Amino acid sequence: MTVASVCRIALGLCAGVVAAQVPVHLEPRHPVAFENETLRVLNVNIEAGDTTLDHIHAYDIAIVCVSGCEIRTRPLGGDWGDWQSRTPGQLFLNVNAGHPSTHKHQAGNSHYHVISVENLRQSDWSQDLPTSGLAPKLVNETRAFQIYDVRLGAGDAEANHVHTHAVVAILVSGEVVVDGKDQQLSKGVGHSHEWSVTPAGTAHHIANRGTTEAHVVEIEVR
Repeated sequence: MTVASVCRIALGLCAGVVAAQVPVHLEPRHPVAFENETLRVLNVNIEAGDTTLDHIHAYDIAIVCVSGCEIRTRPLGGDWGDWQSRTPGQLFLNVNAGHPSTHKHQAGNSHYHVISVENLRQSDWSQDLPTSGLAPKLVNETRAFQIYDVRLGAGDAEANHVHTHAVVAILVSGEVVVDGKDQQLSKGVGHSHEWSVTPAGTAHHIANRGTTEAHVVEIEVR
């Protein structure tokens, strides 16, 4: 085999590796549930034992565990990392804008389900202060997100408040209605509405319509 042939084969293999990498929102297990000019919501489902394609994260992302959150990650060209387990409602934040990362995931022994929110800015994130006063509890803050934790007893509701930026409300447990509309978030067989988006500057509240405590994570996209 000539040197030229070896080079052509090597180039072909490299092209195959590059072609196998896709933006995260085009990876089949990371379908887009909502997108506008500022944010993208991914409803991520990976079957037990399944492995994703290598995918590229180019934006800062907030990931909220819904269920079965046991996973391991393999960076492009690297080895599998240790298994990581998270509990429902647990949050993972990753900074990617300016230095994208590429990896693949493998789910553990149960169906892996998370809701991921991307901030589609590459720079110039807002420096506004977190929503205060009657807003829910601020639990984390990055350049791209402000994260609030909402826990409501049966029959309870948040007081109306306004976020400066769009907010994604993700249901962890219970049953709630968002913004007083016919927008009910619930879990279980036959229910698929586990998140909602409230536009920037819109009066906003969440009410518990179930008989047990409700837990919601709110992600404000700066």
